Amino acid sequence: MKKLLPLLAMCMLLSASAFAQTGSIRGTVLDTENQPVSFSSVFLKGTNTGTTTNEKGAFNLERVNAGEHRLIVSAIGFEQKVIAVTVNAGETQTVQVSLSPSQQGLNEVVISASRTPETIDQVPSSITVLSRKAIEEDLMVSTNIIDILSNKVPGLAPSTGTSSNWGQTLRGRAMLVMIDGVPQSTPLRNGAVDMRALDPDAIEQVEVIKGATAIYGNGAAGGLINYITRTPRQQNLLAPALRWA
Repeated sequence: MKKLLPLLAMCMLLSASAFAQTGSIRGTVLDTENQPVSFSSVFLKGTNTGTTTNEKGAFNLERVNAGEHRLIVSAIGFEQKVIAVTVNAGETQTVQVSLSPSQQGLNEVVISASRTPETIDQVPSSITVLSRKAIEEDLMVSTNIIDILSNKVPGLAPSTGTSSNWGQTLRGRAMLVMIDGVPQSTPLRNGAVDMRALDPDAIEQVEVIKGATAIYGNGAAGGLINYITRTPRQQNLLAPALRWA
């Protein structure tokens, strides 16, 4: 036991000496409007020493070696900032960091159903959207939705029948017709009347995707046509009678 006492005393002296050669950094992180930046990251450059700010933007780094340090402060939506801090042994250095909003925007985000990543300019398909206004303009000439689409959508062949769309193709291949995203037929059960399933007055817009796709099932070798129906709106039928009363 007597042999351990000098060893313990030596360890205590070394620990006290090491502690005496360190200090601490305390501070707050604010934005340009002097509002606290919560949960921002604070690190000493070139070390593993770091922490995050609390809800009030305050942080505290303990047992920092005495000397010159670079404090790196970063937060989501703000530009990173590096400041120089001098730490004296046994003292606490107080700093205040002001972060500026970042002006960088998000890069283009592409969602693809293929197994390989693609950018939007590499997707082998194009989209044509026929608005309600365009449908109403063509309804003055023809009430046949197939004729309207054939005149407006490039690559859509005109129908060869008078009561069906049998043989009508998109870019020379079969197409899938949907109403509000619900497929109306399949190659195994094709009634050839799916394009005439809706009255043009009930259509808000038509979306045509040209190019083979299997997102909504089979049958879209040439592309797909999606009818989006109009949303019912209330109308005051008593208003005209009240005006004439």
